[in-house]
Amino acid sequence: MRGSFLVFLVLTTTASHTILIRRTILALTALYFFNSGEFLSTFCFFSGALLADLSLYLRAYASDSHSSPPQHHPKSRWQAIIAEHWPVALAMFALFLGTMPPEDQDFVKYSRLVYNFFLNYITAEDGTILFLLGIIVGDVDRTIGAFAGILLIISILFSPLLQRYLSNRYFLFLGSISFPLYLLHGTFIRIPLQWAIIWVLPRIAPDALEYYGKEGEFVDLRCGQFKCKFMASIIFIVWLASLLAFCKVWKKHIDILGIRFSRWAEEFALGKKEIGFNLWRPSSLDGWSLLSYVRRQSSPRLDTEKLR
Repeated sequence: MRGSFLVFLVLTTTASHTILIRRTILALTALYFFNSGEFLSTFCFFSGALLADLSLYLRAYASDSHSSPPQHHPKSRWQAIIAEHWPVALAMFALFLGTMPPEDQDFVKYSRLVYNFFLNYITAEDGTILFLLGIIVGDVDRTIGAFAGILLIISILFSPLLQRYLSNRYFLFLGSISFPLYLLHGTFIRIPLQWAIIWVLPRIAPDALEYYGKEGEFVDLRCGQFKCKFMASIIFIVWLASLLAFCKVWKKHIDILGIRFSRWAEEFALGKKEIGFNLWRPSSLDGWSLLSYVRRQSSPRLDTEKLR
């Protein structure tokens, strides 16, 4: 929430400036928040704003190129190969960074080298160790993950091959539910998945969990037998399918209702709509009166394609 408001504030204050000034301010603000020692969330928000600006620039450049074809200069074979395949190589490198473990990086040589490189040369000095409610949280793994995501998005923006691949209907479906997935995944992890792992799985496989601590207040998932691993996989698949299905329902109904209510609230604030007295009478407050009123005041048909 804080990061989105800051990006909105910067975009609003730079609306009357030139494109170059706006991009410069966005870049400087991203660098500032990167070195501020926070959880990198605000830095990721401003990096996303820069990437969105880059996507608009590339789209405009592509449309201009179609209207007036540029002059093609002869390239060597190696230059043509590099120009065609460097985004794919960058995507593979980004995915490699994304595989870095958040803990115990010293166990494997490659993860130890990557972790030490980010620790010594990239991660902000004040952000190496963060204190949150008395808990020490390492920030190097978050830096690695942030750069992996940024590099992956850059590779997609410059690669028609990756864009065609990600235009598959299954990826488009995941993109359409990305916002409810962002909102709901934490709740689904902490409630149904945790309940299934702690209460259901041990009844099927007694060796599933290992308790430690003074009174067994901590627990680890330790599936040693094939039966336990198989049942844990089934639980995860059912949980993931349930999460995706709920996100689809959220997008189809709750998101649309929120958009309708926002439109009604905007028109009410501008004086274009009024709340009738009957809406607030005790006899009419059946729990759904406000919802029904918002739906009646909204347009009967909502074009979801235009809202996107």
